[in-house]
Amino acid sequence: MANIITNTNKFDRMIRTYGIESMQRIQHSSVYILGLSGGCASEICKNLALSSILEINLIGSENINLSDTKSSMYYKTIGDKCSDTIKQAINKLNSTVNVNCIKDMTELNPLMLKNSVMIVINKTLKEAIDINVMCRSYKCKMVYMMSHGLAGSIFVDCLTNHIVTDLNGENKESVPINSITNNTIHCATHNFNTGDTVRFRSVDPSSCDYLVDQNWIISDFNTYKFTLVSEKDGCKLELPKDFKFINGVIEYIPKQTIFNHSPLNEAESIKFDPIIANLDAVISNSEGIFPTKPV
Repeated sequence: MANIITNTNKFDRMIRTYGIESMQRIQHSSVYILGLSGGCASEICKNLALSSILEINLIGSENINLSDTKSSMYYKTIGDKCSDTIKQAINKLNSTVNVNCIKDMTELNPLMLKNSVMIVINKTLKEAIDINVMCRSYKCKMVYMMSHGLAGSIFVDCLTNHIVTDLNGENKESVPINSITNNTIHCATHNFNTGDTVRFRSVDPSSCDYLVDQNWIISDFNTYKFTLVSEKDGCKLELPKDFKFINGVIEYIPKQTIFNHSPLNEAESIKFDPIIANLDAVISNSEGIFPTKPV
């Protein structure tokens, strides 16, 4: 994957949050957003634009109503097209983002969905299930959001064999080591957690080679120190009596976790959740329901 992050200072905060590899994926990604009324769609588009995503496709022909003007800072003129308003706002925020307006699902070329993400906002559960079936047939991931007042729900379908190396959203940077005493690593601060895999790096040659020859698992920690056990045999870090630490760094080793997501129509948590049932009833009885079934 080519690196298109040309200004690291501009994206410094996001790189520190997500990591450089995640930022590169975002800037090569295409997203489809269905359901433009309310404040969710415009807020999602704003955040994606600030991340410099490659392409945003807005699906829908909704007009701005009075309720929209109260829930989105971009929707100001009643009667204007939601899609046109969002597009203008994105162009002002980040002109490098390609924004396309698609009237409805019947004008969508499903072949373009492959390896992209469909975000479905405040559509009925039945509509979302139909869209999810279509997305899965074209290898398109899907996020389904429902919200009304203070209630909300979100369903994510990343298909099968979805590989995740970051389970908590933290970008864990390498940590300079201050000292090693009583088999405990001392540092200024860190954001490692119990069970994280780490490895010693840039350790002074005067230090023990035993440190750098294997991965270690964090077993106990506070903000300024942690203890380690060997990934290989589970034994605690044991150093020779004459060990003298000079300097070095300890780095986080990402571990892959594979998720196999179920389609929306098979999600048990969706079927029996009273909040989702209530939200679906509210959405079904509201105006502006998407009128056509995906093809």
